[in-house]
Amino acid sequence: EGTVETDGFVEYDRSVGGVRLQGAVRLRLSSRISSNGVGCVPPEEPVVTLSRETRAYFGLDPKGSSEDESEHKYPPSLKALLSGVRGSLKRGRVGPYPLANLECRILDVDSELSNSPETLPGAMRAAAANAVTTLLETLAKDGRLVVLEPKMNVEISVPREKVGFVLSDLT
Repeated sequence: EGTVETDGFVEYDRSVGGVRLQGAVRLRLSSRISSNGVGCVPPEEPVVTLSRETRAYFGLDPKGSSEDESEHKYPPSLKALLSGVRGSLKRGRVGPYPLANLECRILDVDSELSNSPETLPGAMRAAAANAVTTLLETLAKDGRLVVLEPKMNVEISVPREKVGFVLSDLT
């Protein structure tokens, strides 16, 4: 299965240093690898996209596209949301391995702090990271998140007296 979504909004509500951070995010992860039978696919950075609902929440044209815009013009809370998603995808879930070849679509966001420009960016960053982590943990528990390691056949010719050194280097 190439697509998975959060089961509704993933809520984040914590107080840090006496400041409340509250937000909710709904995500969808999709594979960016086509099933055309290609044997070796180079890893590519995950792509993060915004739904119409997310764009409208942050005051952007709902019909617009991230490709048509410069992110440096985004409001601070949207930049923080994107940072939270990208950071969690970069850290991965199975060991220190970043995720690759997928699209993370931010389907919807919400926060009771929308009128608080000082705390909304931190809340959005934390809520986004929490949503990605929650989704990845669900996939890991279901056995649907694995580390892919490259495999290759190698033929090496070495003098007999060097075989031990070469085998040591290879293992």
